[in-house]
Amino acid sequence: MHGIDADEIVYTIVLRSGLVYEVPIRLIDSSYRYLEHRPTHSNPVHSYDNVLLLPALTKYTDICHFVCKDDQEEQRFIASILDTGDDALMIFCYHLDGNISKLTLCFNDKKKQVTYMDKYIELKHRIQCFYQKLTTHFYDLSEFLISEEFSGHDFQKPTGIELTHPLIQQLSIKELQIIWFLYQGIHSAKEIAPMIALSHRTVEDKLNALMKKLGFPTKYEFLMYISGQQSLMRYLLYKRIIT
Repeated sequence: MHGIDADEIVYTIVLRSGLVYEVPIRLIDSSYRYLEHRPTHSNPVHSYDNVLLLPALTKYTDICHFVCKDDQEEQRFIASILDTGDDALMIFCYHLDGNISKLTLCFNDKKKQVTYMDKYIELKHRIQCFYQKLTTHFYDLSEFLISEEFSGHDFQKPTGIELTHPLIQQLSIKELQIIWFLYQGIHSAKEIAPMIALSHRTVEDKLNALMKKLGFPTKYEFLMYISGQQSLMRYLLYKRIIT
C-alpha cells in the first residue's frame, strides 16, 4: 500500500475468467491519460476528492497484475472470488488509517465482457441496497456515490472550499439536468422529458445543441465524456440543482 497516489485510485470488476476491468475513479484532470493508466495494486485509497462514481469501463488486464504477491491474505481473497459460482464480482477496496477493508458485490453476467451500459440499472439497484444495509448515513444522491457521511473518516469534506465546475457558467439549469440523467444511464429523450417538464422533442433538440456546444461529433463520444464528469455531479448535488 505504500507509495500509492491519487492517480492510482481504481476499483475493479473481476470476471471468473481472471480478466479484470479497471475503472479509474478520478478523471477530473483533462490531462490525465487514463487509457494508459496502470495501477500497481488493487487496493485504492479513497478520499472526498475521489468519490466513487462509475465512469465508462476503459480496459481490462489480467488479474495477476493486481494481486500483491507478498500478501497471502490478498491472494486467498482473490482466489475465493474466482472460486465462487457467480459470473462476475464488483470489488470495492479502500484504505482507512492504514487498514485495508474489502467489500464485494456479486452480480450475474450473461456476456463474455461486462460493459458500461449492460449492467447499469442492475448495479444501481444492488449497490443502493448494499450500502443501505451498511449504514444509515447513506444518501441516495446518485448511484455509485458513497456519501461523505459513510464512515466519518474516509470522506472528509474540505472546510472553506466550495465545490465548483467550469460547465456551470456555460449551461442552463435544464441542460445541467439533462446531463445529470445522461450520467445516470437514462439516454432516451422520452424518458428524460417528463422528469424535467419538457417535451421529448425539446429534449432531443437540447441534446443535439449540447453536443454541438461542447464539441462532440457523435453521441458515443458525448456519453463517454458525460460518464467521467464526477466533479460536475458532486457540484449539482452540493448546490441542490438536482434533488
